[in-house]
Amino acid sequence: MRASLALAVLLAFAPPAFGDGGAVDDADLADSLTATVEAPPPSTDGSADADKDEAEIRARLQEWSDAFAKKDVAAACDLFSADVVAEIQDGPTADHAAVCSKIGELLGKDDVELTYTPQIDEVLPMGDYALIRLTWSLRIDRNGDVTTSSERGFDLFRKEADGKWRIVRYLAYTIE
Repeated sequence: MRASLALAVLLAFAPPAFGDGGAVDDADLADSLTATVEAPPPSTDGSADADKDEAEIRARLQEWSDAFAKKDVAAACDLFSADVVAEIQDGPTADHAAVCSKIGELLGKDDVELTYTPQIDEVLPMGDYALIRLTWSLRIDRNGDVTTSSERGFDLFRKEADGKWRIVRYLAYTIE
């Protein structure tokens, strides 16, 4: 489990693959890895703070699902940090603008009813960060023609200055 937590911390502090265009040099990577290895493991002992953080994150995911169903683009986009990096199977790496543009495109369709439901498998709070493993189920109803799909994913949340948990990194892939 410590390796998974170290990977989550490394991902949280790794620069995005787009934006400033700068490459990560070996010294920066070595410093990040050293800091990750030397850091004490985060508390996942069910402490009151960890339990509160988990409940807040679960609530944020449900709020997103509700906003998506109501076609509330602004509320749906609020789940994502301004510096989010999204990796989606067979798609380009996306930043906040791209993620919200895609959400707006999907929710702008009047001829379809969309429902996204999270099944949360695991929440690992780590201070101001948390790693979530989950499956999203999408139900598309187009005038009675219903299709469904599922995506597995990992979301790295960060508690931001306004006290809200937001996704800073995520990886999603379709289940066949």
